[in-house]
Order: sequence, then C-alpha cells, then structure tokens
Amino acid sequence: MRLILTPLAAAVAFAYTASAYAADTTTITQQGTNNTVATDQVNSNTSTITITQSGDSNHVGQQGVSFGAMQNGTVGGSLSISQTGQGNTGFAQQYNSSQVTADIQQSGQSNASTINQSATQNTDAHVHQDGANNSGTFNQSSVSNTGMTFGMNFANNTVDQHGTGNSGTVSQNGTLNSGATLHQNGTNNTGTVNQWNQAGTTQDQINQAELAQSGAFNKATINQSGNVGSTGEIHQGIYGSTDQYAQGNTATVNQYGNTNTLGDSHQNGTNGSTQINQNGNNGASTVLLQYGSNSTGNVEQSNNLNATVFVKQGSAYDFAFAADNSQVNVSQDSVQNTNAFVVQNGNSLAATVTQNAGTNNSDANVNQHGYNDTAAAIQSNVANGEAIIRQGLNSWSTNSSATINQQSGSFLTASIDQTGDQQTGTINQEGSYLTASLNQSGASDVALVTQYGSNNSASVVQIGSGGAANNATINQSASNYVASVTQNGAGNSAMVSQR
Repeated sequence: MRLILTPLAAAVAFAYTASAYAADTTTITQQGTNNTVATDQVNSNTSTITITQSGDSNHVGQQGVSFGAMQNGTVGGSLSISQTGQGNTGFAQQYNSSQVTADIQQSGQSNASTINQSATQNTDAHVHQDGANNSGTFNQSSVSNTGMTFGMNFANNTVDQHGTGNSGTVSQNGTLNSGATLHQNGTNNTGTVNQWNQAGTTQDQINQAELAQSGAFNKATINQSGNVGSTGEIHQGIYGSTDQYAQGNTATVNQYGNTNTLGDSHQNGTNGSTQINQNGNNGASTVLLQYGSNSTGNVEQSNNLNATVFVKQGSAYDFAFAADNSQVNVSQDSVQNTNAFVVQNGNSLAATVTQNAGTNNSDANVNQHGYNDTAAAIQSNVANGEAIIRQGLNSWSTNSSATINQQSGSFLTASIDQTGDQQTGTINQEGSYLTASLNQSGASDVALVTQYGSNNSASVVQIGSGGAANNATINQSASNYVASVTQNGAGNSAMVSQR
C-alpha cells in the first residue's frame, strides 16, 4: 500500500497496512486548503479506505495526474471520500474486485467527483453533492450484478445532486444486469446517462436508467445502444407542483439497436420539451406524458420490429395541468407491427402521426379534448392499417380540424369523429379496399372525403344542432365504390361525385 501526502497537509493521516488478502484499513483526515491524497489497496479482503477533507481546493487524486483512492483485487471492500468546501476533487477507482462499494460526498460549490469501476461484480457506486456548479461522474465497464432495481429510486449506482448549475454523468459499458439512477434537485442542471452493450441473464433482469430532475430549466439525456432489456426513464417536475418549480425542462432519450426497449419520459410543468429517438430495435415502446401548457413532444421510430407509442398531454381532470398550446409529432418509418396512440387535453393543441412503409398492421389513434385543436394522421405504403381521430371527447368543441391522408395502401380504414361547431374533417385515400367514415355532431361543420382507387367505400354522417347548416362532399374516382351521406337538420348541403 502507498500513501502520498503533500507537504501542505494540515492534519495527520493514518494508514494501516496488512499482508496480501488481509483486511486492510486506511483512514485519512485533512483540514485546510490545497491538500492532496493518493492511496491504494491491492489484493485485500474486507478492506476500507476512508478519506475526510475539510477546506477548499483539496484533492483526492486528479484524473490523468494521480490515481487518488484505489482498490485493486479487493473482495468485500469499501471506499469513502467526504469533502466540504469549494474547488475540491474526489477520484476513486476499483478494479478486478467483487462486493465493493465506492462513495463520494461533497458539500459546497465547484467541486468535482469521479468513480471508476472496471472488471468488478456486485458493486455499488454513489456520488452525493450539495451546492452549485458541481460535477459528479461514475463510470462502470465490464461489471455485473450491480444496481439491479425496478421502478423509481435504485438502491445502487446513484448520482444525487442538490443545487443549481450542476452536471451529472453516468456511463456503463459492457455490463451485466446493471442499472443506474441520476437525481438532480434545483435549476439549470444537466444530467446524462450512457449505457452501451449491456446484457441480461433473464428477461426480467433488465438494464434500466432512471434520470429524475425536480426544478426548472434542467436538461436530461439518456443514451442506450446495443443493450438487451433496456429501459430509459426520465422524470422532470413533480405532479401537483406549481409551474414556477417546473418549467422549461428538456428531455432526450436515444435508443439504438436494443432488444426489448422502453423509452419513458414524464414532464410536469410548462414549456417542457421531449425528444425520443428509437432506431433499429427489436421491440421498441415509448411512453410520453406531459402535464402543462406550451409543451412539445417528438417521437421518432425507424427500422424497428414491433413498435408502440403512447403520448398523453394534459390532464382531463385538473385544468391546472391542461396542455394548452402544446404539440406532439410521432413518426414511425419502416416499422413492422406499429401502433401510435395520442391523447391531448387542452385548447389550441396540435398532433401529427406519420406512418410510412409499415407492414402487418399500422394503427394511428389521436384523441383531443378542447377548442381550436388540429390533428393529422398520415399513412403511406401501409397495408392493413387504421387511422382514427376523435375531437371533442365527452364535451363540445369549436374550430377544430382533423385530417387523415392514406396513400399507396390497401385494406385501410380511416375514421373521424367530431363533436362541436365549426369543425372540419378531411379524409384523403389512395389505393384499394379502402374505407372512410366521417361523423360530425354540431353546426357549421364541413366534411370532405376523397378516394382514388377501386373497391372503396365512404360514409358521412352529420347531426345538426339547430344552428348553421352543415356541408358534406364525397369524391370517388376509379371503380367499384360506395358512398353514403346522412344529414339531420335544416339547410344542409351534400355532394357526391363518382367517376
């Protein structure tokens, strides 16, 4: 064992050395400024390293300069660093070990901590920081059976930061049955979790990343690639909090080449933004929940097998969490067995679902509750698909519009249901064996169905509310088509053209 202290050390350091594979104990305590520690334990059993520093600009090693506190070939070891002050650095390393724990706690500002663990099993890594402008990192490579916990709040592998302007990073590469949690409480914080080439021994032992942020103007990113059983989960804001505590947050989930992948993002507060990208996965699912106005959600899925999307913006039961002026875009390209389901509650909403080159069932479903909403479902080169848009759910709506475009497809169904006045519904279909259904209840509604191809059918039903008249138009071109218009009320107009 080596112990190195600088001449500037302002306290006594204690070091205890035992024979190889024995229980070694190292305890170092320093008070003052500009102190430096480096210590290691090699081939030891149930050994401990405990370092305490109080003051500013103290260092337990420095990345690229000295190894800091290190355990190599340790069984049942623990490594603990505690620093109080500002401008301090803590650097801990554990290699070729098992049943080991590394813990760094820092209180103050502008502090930095790093934990590296490699070729270890049954490990824990913990970074806890209180203050502003701190950075906390842990890196794990070729580790196994570490941090395996389901749901929120892992017991193992955590970065926990409280304050403003903090940066937290977790990186895991080539791990087995391992997960990680990054928690940040405050404003203007940045959190990143990277997981690559992870494996699980059973279907239930997934590699999960959880990134939770409470506060405003925070940024969260999860990157997962080449993993088996991979879940990326982001939570921003606390449901029930006021907008001033949760606003302007940004969440990004990138998942590429995984098996059984879930991208999950929950945002509470105003002006939130979420981007979820899933590409080349075997089994990809997205859950996106946003509660608050002026939110933006984007989901992109491409070249996946069995892909599903569920998006909900705004609460139908609490108007304080309505999603006024929010928008969502879902894109699914070259996906087999595709499903997208969108629910929006609020006014002046916009939703677009685009599905291209999908085979074996492509379903798009958009539901909006509010006024001045816009919805679109676009399907191209799709077989056995269905697109459904509903506006005015369980209530009266006004000035909303819905559009379904289905191109170069077969055996497709399009359905629009609108309740309210001054609604516009449009269905455009190109292909064969297509079915269009457009139902409206209200006044001054407009329905337009256009079909090109053979063996197609269209139906429009308009139920007047005693106000201004409704208008229905059906245009069909090619052969073997059926058209039906049903209107209830006065002064309505209907036009059917078949050529």
